[in-house]
Amino acid sequence: MINTGIISFGVKCPIIRNGNNLEEIVISSTKSSLDELGFSFEDGDIIGITESVVARSRGNYVTVDDIV
Repeated sequence: MINTGIISFGVKCPIIRNGNNLEEIVISSTKSSLDELGFSFEDGDIIGITESVVARSRGNYVTVDDIV
């Protein structure tokens, strides 16, 4: 019998800016966090990334001045 369920945690990443390699940042930050916690990637694991982080890395956002 399996006594564990789904585990979810946040990963601290550097500030994402336009043009950053999002894949590299997410993978390296996640691997560092998993090492720190003593976990490893397993087949079927899922990494969720917020839309706002993806938009920032692609320069797809507006400033407050743009809205005003």
